[in-house]
Amino acid sequence: MNYRLHLDAKKELQEATYYYANVSQSLADGFLAEIEECISRILTFPEAWTPLPSGARRCRTNRFPYSLIYRRQDDLIFIMAVMHFHRKPGYWEYRDQS
Repeated sequence: MNYRLHLDAKKELQEATYYYANVSQSLADGFLAEIEECISRILTFPEAWTPLPSGARRCRTNRFPYSLIYRRQDDLIFIMAVMHFHRKPGYWEYRDQS
């Protein structure tokens, strides 16, 4: 199974990594490792994570206040958002396969 990030999800990931790097490079490295672990869990068990009303699913990180919002489409996991817990819920729902 493969995955792809929405362009805005890539931007969210970069912004969060930049924020943590300004605090501590080891914190930024830990954040990226946590995101990679979430992606690995999603790829292994795509149906295991919390379903949302929109049909997407949410996989939370363990150490950071972020979730990956994704949809499964056959053999592709499309990550729509790298969502901070304090953002407005559902801001990502307009995102399509772009």
